Amino acid sequence: PNPVKDQLILTHDQFTFRELTLVSMTGQQIPLWKGRQQKEVELAMPELQNGIYLLVVDMEEGRKTIKIELR
Repeated sequence: PNPVKDQLILTHDQFTFRELTLVSMTGQQIPLWKGRQQKEVELAMPELQNGIYLLVVDMEEGRKTIKIELR
C-alpha cells in the first residue's frame, strides 16, 4: 500500500526482486532488504520520519524507482 505505514509488501509475478533501498529526499540511502531472489517481499519498515522517499527496487530484469510516502 502507498502511503506506507509500518509494513511494505511488494509482489510481482513477472519480476524477481534482488534488493530494496530507501532513499530520503536528502539523499540518505537506507538498505531495507537484500536476499535470495524472489517474486514477493514483505518486510517491516524501520522507524523513520514521515515524508516522501524513493524506493529503489533492484531486480533481475533491471532497476525501478518508486516514490512512496511514509506515515
